[in-house]
Amino acid sequence: MVRTAQISKGKQQSAITLRHEGQSIRNISRTLKVSSSAVAKTIKCYDETGSNEDLHRKGIPRVTYAAEDTFIRVNCTSDCSPNNVSQNSSNRHISTSTVQRRMCESGLHGRNAAKKPLLKDNNNKKRLAWTKKHEQWTLDWWKFVLWSDESKLEIFGSNHRVFMRCRVGEWMISACVVPPMKHGGGGVMVLCW
Repeated sequence: MVRTAQISKGKQQSAITLRHEGQSIRNISRTLKVSSSAVAKTIKCYDETGSNEDLHRKGIPRVTYAAEDTFIRVNCTSDCSPNNVSQNSSNRHISTSTVQRRMCESGLHGRNAAKKPLLKDNNNKKRLAWTKKHEQWTLDWWKFVLWSDESKLEIFGSNHRVFMRCRVGEWMISACVVPPMKHGGGGVMVLCW
């Protein structure tokens, strides 16, 4: 069941006052522009307790304090590990999964690091110039271009994935990208088109 937002204290007090004036729950909900169930729960709570104060909610309380949440949010970068943060956060033990949840709450989501070729500044300038030179080409002109690429079959080493944490929109910034070495570790190059 999805928990809906609770109505404000002012609307709760208005609902109780309108109910004492003899209005129906449906009329109160239309007047206050809230759901009938929210009005009914407010009135029921008031009838049972004599107050419109929030009842104690069930559930496990948060393990971290606001200061620890701030510490996690400030000290987490794209290359930090939840294990490192949980060990350095305080004198208390905070689990890795709690740190991961706090990272996600602050917008730092886990992803596999993107790979893009390690290019020198001169190569970047040449690519940009080539792109600007050909930006006016039509689709018919591009149909005559033969696209080729090379694939590397590694003999030594591994081509493993690297897990990173980055905020939305930061997926391709340099801190979140692993530059692959095209010819490192030994391998066989195959040209394909």
